[in-house]
This record gives sequence, C-alpha cells and structure tokens, in this order.
Amino acid sequence: ERLGANVATYLIEYMLTSYGRDDFITNLLRNREILITPFVNPFGYANNVREEQADDGEFYDINRDFPYNRQGDQQCLSTVGARATAKIFRDNLIIGMLSYHAGMEVIGYPWGSFNHAVENRDGGYRATESPDTSMYQDISSVMQQQIASPTGEDFPVGTMTDIIYPCTG
Repeated sequence: ERLGANVATYLIEYMLTSYGRDDFITNLLRNREILITPFVNPFGYANNVREEQADDGEFYDINRDFPYNRQGDQQCLSTVGARATAKIFRDNLIIGMLSYHAGMEVIGYPWGSFNHAVENRDGGYRATESPDTSMYQDISSVMQQQIASPTGEDFPVGTMTDIIYPCTG
C-alpha cells in the first residue's frame, strides 16, 4: 500500500512545518495524541506484495489476520504487522482513523464484516447501519469534496460492505 506511506509521511511533514504557524494544527498537536503508522507491512512494501511472510514461512494477508469475528480455531495474528496493529488498538483509545489501501478509488467506512451485513435477494450483502453512520457520511462528504479522482468522477462513498465486500478478520 505505497500510497498510504507517502500520505502519512506528507502529513507528518505538514503538521511539523505548520506547528506554530497554523492555529488549528498547533492546537491539535498540543491537545491530542496523534498516531501515524506509515505502513504495517514492511515486508510487503519492500517486496511489492500484499502478504507478509510469517515466522512459519507462510504468507498471510495482514488485512485478514485479525481476531475480529473469527470462528472456531482459525489462526490469526500470524504476522508481525497484525500483532503490532492489534497492540496499537489495545493500548490506545482510537476515536478516529484513516486507512489507505491501493486498488480502488473509494471512501469506505464501517461496517465491512459479515456480522454487520444482511444478505440481499441476489446473494450479495448490504451493511447494517453503524452507531456512527451519520458522522461517517458527513466526514466522507467533506473528503469527497476535497479530493479529485484522476478520472474526474467523484469517489464512491459508502460502507465497506456496500462498496467493496464484507470479510472476516
């Protein structure tokens, strides 16, 4: 996910050079703890692959290597990236986040899991509403207005289930 690392690095630079000059950024940095993780899969970044090679020699997709919504004895947290990310979430109260992924030009928000989806008549799924759906819609609308797709079309906005697909882990 090369884009995310570049955006994160630019954000750090922007905040550091704006501190003391921009009241909003200065207040934000003085009163909030901001965690920026440029990428969670250094192996994949260095080798230009999606998966991370784990200690057992197997390759795992970090995006599916989390314990959320797992059934039975499915293995999870096999990758260093997933373990590090899980630790960040265990150790901090996260109240907002952005995650950049390659492959699609969309702005997606929760939900994106099978346990928060209902099956359509055509065999597809649609998401149920999250407790914060109206906030996500408002933020996504502002984001959509601020960015331009190379195609000139607006980025599609919606739940991860509705515009991509539901998943586990």
